[in-house]
Amino acid sequence: MGHKRILGKTTDFITGREITDTDDERYRQKLARFLVEVKGFGKSDIAPRRRIEMEIEGKKVLSMVDFVVCVEGRTFMVI
Repeated sequence: MGHKRILGKTTDFITGREITDTDDERYRQKLARFLVEVKGFGKSDIAPRRRIEMEIEGKKVLSMVDFVVCVEGRTFMVI
């Protein structure tokens, strides 16, 4: 696994919190803006950096996902 280039700090578009700025994070922030500004989701509909639990072949697996998008209280999309 490679290392990430850290570019300083930035403000998370969804939460308003200060986060580490990396190349990957810049793509996440662009995607978050797209979901809100172009697709019309509310910031409150989007949960960034969430862990999801799955069961694969009888074993529990935790994965980190970039966004979970909910509409009317129901999970609509996982990115």
